[in-house]
Amino acid sequence: MMVGFPSIEKALDDDHSYWFVSDEISLNTSDQANPNDRAKRVVADLLVVRVNRSGESAIVNVELKSERTTKTHGQIETFWTVMGPSEVVLWHEFVDTIIGGNNRRWKTLDGNKGIVIWPASRMARKGWTAQLK
Repeated sequence: MMVGFPSIEKALDDDHSYWFVSDEISLNTSDQANPNDRAKRVVADLLVVRVNRSGESAIVNVELKSERTTKTHGQIETFWTVMGPSEVVLWHEFVDTIIGGNNRRWKTLDGNKGIVIWPASRMARKGWTAQLK
């Protein structure tokens, strides 16, 4: 059974539903041209399913940060460079199995891929702010 994320829904306030898939995903990179190089780790704090009003779903990674920095956006891009289409298909199958069916309509990877959530500044009215990448 998948667990919803009302805290992410409230932070983003974008009329989407978010469902928890996994936390702390770590992928190893490798250089195909030089297999002797050590693999580097690429991580995502959370992997969630984002569902829009039309029922289209997408897997997105969520980064939870303690301070604002634009470096996190690069981390999201790197994650999706390493997470190729074949891995995404496997995650789709995993999610469909958990939900109990494969009638979910998956969006392509061309849309939003990641979410960064950080504490708001003292001047902000909301407790959290977020930005889609």
